[in-house]
Amino acid sequence: MFGRVFVGAKKLADLYADMVTTRVQFDGLRQYTKESIDEFKRLLERQSDKIDRIERERIKAEAELQARIQGLESRLNVLSEKALHAAVADIAAEYARRGGGEGPNEAPVPRPLPDGRQG
Repeated sequence: MFGRVFVGAKKLADLYADMVTTRVQFDGLRQYTKESIDEFKRLLERQSDKIDRIERERIKAEAELQARIQGLESRLNVLSEKALHAAVADIAAEYARRGGGEGPNEAPVPRPLPDGRQG
């Protein structure tokens, strides 16, 4: 009878040892999983911060480019207006030099309208 008790106690001791071993392994895996999740959260937060920084830089660069474009458009408008004024001045000077439209190649002289106004 003591043999059976001894065998049963050995099995119980073996099961207890397996249970303790499994518990230690489980606790280790749980700790590793927790640390891995914490590290993942830190990395995710760093990535999010980096994305936010890059987006702010993109918005700033876009605003700077838009301001440059508007400045260049303004300069182009001023230069176009100056060129138009210069062309009109050249045409007026040439018109005056040729005698004010009396030649055959000149624009017709405006004729008076029926009510006396120039047309």
